[in-house]
Amino acid sequence: GPLALAVSAIFFAHVKLSREQLYKMLLMLLAPVVGIACVTLFSVVTAANLSFSGAANSVGSGGFGPNQVSAALGLGALIAFWFVMDAKADWRARTAAFAAMIFLIIQSALTFSRGGLYNAGGAIVLAALFLLRNARARTTLIVFVALLSFATYFLILPHLDAVTGGALGERFQDTNLTGRDVLIQADLGIWMKNPVWGVGPGRSALMHLALFRDSASHTEFSRLLAEHGALGLVSILLLVTMALRNVSRARGATGKALTASLLGWSFLFMMNVAMRTVAPSFLIGLTFARLLTEDDTGDAQARGRGVWTYATIDTAKDDAARPGATWRAANWRSLFRRSSSHE
Repeated sequence: GPLALAVSAIFFAHVKLSREQLYKMLLMLLAPVVGIACVTLFSVVTAANLSFSGAANSVGSGGFGPNQVSAALGLGALIAFWFVMDAKADWRARTAAFAAMIFLIIQSALTFSRGGLYNAGGAIVLAALFLLRNARARTTLIVFVALLSFATYFLILPHLDAVTGGALGERFQDTNLTGRDVLIQADLGIWMKNPVWGVGPGRSALMHLALFRDSASHTEFSRLLAEHGALGLVSILLLVTMALRNVSRARGATGKALTASLLGWSFLFMMNVAMRTVAPSFLIGLTFARLLTEDDTGDAQARGRGVWTYATIDTAKDDAARPGATWRAANWRSLFRRSSSHE
């Protein structure tokens, strides 16, 4: 987790992305999540004995960990939200993105793990705080909220409550933290006894047994304090500082909204699932990338010594300059090359 975050941040800090490249990357994140949702749907439809209770449901998670599956589906819903908000996409693409978002929300809810929807909802709220500053985005956001509210209240919730026999409503009305608060208190107690060096990586789970149960932390921030002590505290402060810096340097209301939503989802994920998947590390790293505007996309390759950019190589022109070439290709796109020029 932390190592992947560091590698991701270092890499993306040297990357410039145009709008098209960013949305291609988001699409590559969304597509596999839709695949996960299809797996969970197949698991529910083909289950011989399907029952719902007040706990996370492994059948609704496709047989995998409900917390991680729910979080992944929530991330997919967040990414679909950004395709809906894409002002340059046509109505068919935005309609498809909205349908995908509804599908992912339903499948996330059926895992009965609440974190996925809470993470996505919190991230969208953070994005909305910035999008409301832009007149065009504000109009789209209002329409989106109206449609989502209508679909949720009149279609999704009644149908899911009927399918689950009312268990879904009871699950999301339950405010019990399923022991996460106890684990946080245990971590803080461990930190107080070992404030400088902590107890070492992986050892907090063994010490939880005396206070609660033999379980790894579900909150990354308390784990850092318990296992790494003062260095963990420094890591948290650096992470928060870098996150605020990335939001501050993002361009425009939409850029700030996107950055804030990715960071918000990552931080919420780390609060309830720790760093059990690499998703928060990748997304936090992605916020270090420079998102190019239309004005500076054209000369992105001509600026910044030592900056990696996505280049488009038109080999047809190369072939015209080299008539003796024996190979042909239409275009090579999305290839990394090092910019040789500098300011």
